[in-house]
Amino acid sequence: MRKMKKELELISAIFYLLVVLASTVYASGPSKSHADDSLSPKAYLMQYCENEIPTSPLPKFLLARASPLTASQTALFAKMASRNALSSHIDSFCKSANLFCGKDAKLPSQTSPSTSQGTYHQGIYQNSYHQSTYSQTSQDCKFYKQKRGGVGDKNDDGVVREHDCIMPGTFFRENTLMSGTVIPMPDIWDRIPGRSFLPRSIESKLPFSSSNFQEVKHIFLTLNTSKVEAWMNATLRLCELTPNAGETKRCVRSGEDMIDFAASTLGRSIKIRTTKNTNGSGKDVMLGKVRVVDGGKAIDVVSCHQGFYPYLVYLCHALPNARVYEVDILDTETKAKINRGSAICHLDTSSWSLNHPAFSLLGSAPGDIEVCHWFYQNDFAWTIDA
Repeated sequence: MRKMKKELELISAIFYLLVVLASTVYASGPSKSHADDSLSPKAYLMQYCENEIPTSPLPKFLLARASPLTASQTALFAKMASRNALSSHIDSFCKSANLFCGKDAKLPSQTSPSTSQGTYHQGIYQNSYHQSTYSQTSQDCKFYKQKRGGVGDKNDDGVVREHDCIMPGTFFRENTLMSGTVIPMPDIWDRIPGRSFLPRSIESKLPFSSSNFQEVKHIFLTLNTSKVEAWMNATLRLCELTPNAGETKRCVRSGEDMIDFAASTLGRSIKIRTTKNTNGSGKDVMLGKVRVVDGGKAIDVVSCHQGFYPYLVYLCHALPNARVYEVDILDTETKAKINRGSAICHLDTSSWSLNHPAFSLLGSAPGDIEVCHWFYQNDFAWTIDA
C-alpha cells in the first residue's frame, strides 16, 4: 500500500512537471519549425522577431514585406502546396498573397532587375540579367567589358559584352564619404514589381532550384515570357553559386529565414540599414552628416539584395571586414535634407574578379583599393545594433 502511494505521488509530480514545462513552452512563443495557426503571417513574423531578436528594434522594413494572407488562407494554401495543387488555383493564390504571377501579372515596361540589384555577390549581380538599363537612363556612363557569369572564371560562358555601361557614383572610394562632398548618385530605383514574402509553411513546400525549373514554371508561370523565365532562372542560379572565400550566403524566402540567417551570423542584437527613399536618384547630391556604424571598426555585415521571382526572395551574404555608413543626402541647391542613404565599404577586394565593374570605374585592381556603394531601394544590410 505504501509502495502504491509513493508511485501515485511520483506520477503526480511528473504530471505537474509536464504541465509546467508545457506552460513554459507556450509562454515562450512558437517554435522555429511550427507557426501558430491562429496568427496571420505578419503577426507571426512580429512574434518571431520578438522571440528571436528580443533586444533588437522591430524591423519595420521586414514586417512591411510580410505576407498579406490571413491565417485561414495560409493554412488552405499550405495544404494545396503539400498536395501539389497550387497550380489549379494560381490566380487566387497570386492575388491573395501579393505575388508576381497569375493572369493579372503585368510586366512594367521599365522592369529591370539589374538596376535595383546592383552589387550582389561582389559585383556579379550587376547587370547579371544581361540588360543594360544604365545606358537607357544616362548618356554619361563609363563603358567596361565584363565576362558574363561568376566571379573570376567560375560559371564563365566566355561571352564578353562590349556595350554595357555603369553610371558614375555606382561605386566610389571611402574618402568620398565626407560632409560637403558633391557626388553623383546612381539610379537607385527598384523597378522589380512589388511582391511579398510567402509564409514559411508554404514556401518550404515549393520547389526552388534550377534543376526543378520546369516544375517551378508549371506552378507559377502563367505569364509565360522568355524574359521572365530568364530572370527567374538567373535568380535560382545565383542562389546556387558557390560562396567566395570568407563569405557565407543564403537565399531567404521568408521573413523567418531572414531573421535566422542574420541572427546566426551577427547575434541577436541586430538592425536593418537601408536607404530611406529614392530622392536624389540619378542626380548630383551633397553629403551632409556622415555617421559610421560601430565607431568605424571593420565589422561583419549581412548584405541582402532582391532576386526576381514570383514571391519575394532575397540573396543575402555575410561579409567580413566592411564598414557601413549612414549619410544625410542634401539637395545641392537648397542644402535641404532629402534622403538618408546607407552605404557599405568593402575593405578587402583581393578576391574580387579583375572584371568587376568597380575597378573599371575607379581605375584600379583587386586588393589595391576598398570599394563602396549605396544600398538601392529595397536592398539593405543587417549590422549589429550600435
